[in-house]
Amino acid sequence: MDQLPVQWNEPATKGDLRNHAVRMDSRFGKLDSRFDTMDARFGVLRSDLQAMIHRNVWASAAAIMTLNLAALGLVVSILK
Repeated sequence: MDQLPVQWNEPATKGDLRNHAVRMDSRFGKLDSRFDTMDARFGVLRSDLQAMIHRNVWASAAAIMTLNLAALGLVVSILK
C-alpha cells in the first residue's frame, strides 16, 4: 500500500488493478511460506506432544489399576 498514491485523482485502470493484485499476491505468497515453515516446525512438536500424552495416559492407567488391585487385596485381607 505504500506504493499507492494517498488520494486517487483518476479512476483505476485494469492495469492498475492487475499490478495491485500482483503485489498483494506476492505478499500473501510470503505469508503462506512463513505459515508452511511454522506448520512444519509445530508439526514435529505436535507429534512429540501426542506421543508424550499417549505414554502418560498409559502410565496413569497402569498406576491406577495397580492401586486398585492393592486396595482390593487389602479389603479382601481385612474381610477374611
